[in-house]
Amino acid sequence: MQKKFLKIAPYGILLIVFIVASSLLLWDIQISKSNIHVSSFLIHERGKSILQTIESNIIASNVNTKERLDDLIVNYALQDDVEFIALANERGEVLISNNSAMIGQMLPVNSPACDMNNGNGNFCINLDFSFDEAKLNKTEYIIVQRTLFRSRPPKHSMHSQHRRERFMQHRSDFNRNLNAENRQLFLVVGFKTEEIMQAKLLDDRKILINTIAFGFLLFMSILSFILLKKYQKYYQLIEESKVYFDGLMTTIPLGIITINMQNTIITCNPITEKMFKSGNLTGKNICDFIPAIAYLDFNKPVINALVKIAGNSGNNFELNSFSINIDNEKKAIGIILRDLKEIQKLQEELNRKDKLASVGQLAAGIAHEIRNPLSSIKGFARIFEENAKEGSEEKALAQIMNQEICRVDKVISDLLEFSKPNTLVLNKVSLQKLIEQVEKSLMLQAKEHGIRFVNEIAIQELTLDFDRMIQVFYNLLINSIEAMHKISDDNKKTITIKAWQEQNNTLITIQDKGQGIPQNKLSSLFTPYYTTKAKGTGLGLVIVQKIIEAHKGSVKAESEENAGTTFIITLPIN
Repeated sequence: MQKKFLKIAPYGILLIVFIVASSLLLWDIQISKSNIHVSSFLIHERGKSILQTIESNIIASNVNTKERLDDLIVNYALQDDVEFIALANERGEVLISNNSAMIGQMLPVNSPACDMNNGNGNFCINLDFSFDEAKLNKTEYIIVQRTLFRSRPPKHSMHSQHRRERFMQHRSDFNRNLNAENRQLFLVVGFKTEEIMQAKLLDDRKILINTIAFGFLLFMSILSFILLKKYQKYYQLIEESKVYFDGLMTTIPLGIITINMQNTIITCNPITEKMFKSGNLTGKNICDFIPAIAYLDFNKPVINALVKIAGNSGNNFELNSFSINIDNEKKAIGIILRDLKEIQKLQEELNRKDKLASVGQLAAGIAHEIRNPLSSIKGFARIFEENAKEGSEEKALAQIMNQEICRVDKVISDLLEFSKPNTLVLNKVSLQKLIEQVEKSLMLQAKEHGIRFVNEIAIQELTLDFDRMIQVFYNLLINSIEAMHKISDDNKKTITIKAWQEQNNTLITIQDKGQGIPQNKLSSLFTPYYTTKAKGTGLGLVIVQKIIEAHKGSVKAESEENAGTTFIITLPIN
């Protein structure tokens, strides 16, 4: 969930910040424009009211001379924010104004056609002085104008007709007195723009500040997005490194420990807990588990020190140490423990193989030297037996001599087999047929003791040396028969052979229900010349192991006294 959030969050946050900031900026700009438009509307309405009042007074008071109109305009120009009131012709030339300096100057008045677009066809704000930014920045005044004498009384009654005639006469007299006959006149009022400009400058400044703030916020958002993406990348790398490190610490066959300067365990991996046969080691004193550490000098690295673990005295452990420095100050000590049990096993295996090789060479030489004279002795013993009388002591002695010579000959054959090089002739072999062939050769001995063979073979074919594997199963089955011939319970007189595939290996088991082998003798079963049988040579199981190892496999024995023995053969499929 956290990884998914970190993947989506940067884009979501950046989008939200952009939308919110943009909306606030646009809203602020819209408010500023709205304020200007409201001010425009209020000024327009005020100018409209002033000009409409002046025109009404001109008509009602029959103002038809320049002097009286000038007094009227001056009187209305005294209002706040009104800069000037003027009367101008269609060309914009000022005829009358409260400000005498403006008389004769030109004002940018609208044409009469513009007035038709206004709501009542009479008023409009000068288009050249509208409320857009460009025009407000170029003028001091906001001008509102009204076409003078544009409105006329309706024609529907005699009273209205009379009023209309008076209106037309008054307009004609008014224009004549002002020397503006047949011309369109305009009333113009100019308002000061200081307050509006100040308000607009404040709004512009506010918009500028908000724009800068928005840009800064956007910049910080983009920067945060980049940093967050980098954080996401580094977080993922850290998570992957943590997984790899945890996997390494879990699978590495070494005890990794860190301790402080008071020998208190800070961290350790699961292998260490197995070595110490204890869990939750953090916070415990390592000397409780490795007493020798109390006597080691960690001021310099410890290399290949042999120590023992309390409660695991049977194995030796190799200890190496290193310092953990933080800011050039020694803060902790790292310890690496290696169990030497497997190394000792490998060393023992190498010694065993060297011993077997030496014994094999010696046995081959002895066997050849003995077999030649033994053949002569065997021939003389047979002649002696044939010439002896039946039932005589000489006959019995001759038979014993022949039996012993046969036993010695078997020992010599085993010695020669033991000394053979591990050269295999591999072929596709039916395991079922191979085992059945061995069982047929041992059928008489099995029947003699009432022993049955039970096969549970789930493997069709294997790549084996047929003749060498015949000898393997012969030796193992003959051992099982000899281990069961003293069993009185017929229900137990069964030898079970099973074979099945497990992962990339083929497993074969030979199980009997004989007298079993004591636990203290199991480790010596595959030692040359070691035997538990009165007439055994001690080479049968050694030969079995040698042949199985030549097939890149292994063989081991599991046994329980008075319950039976199981030999387990493991062979690779390929």
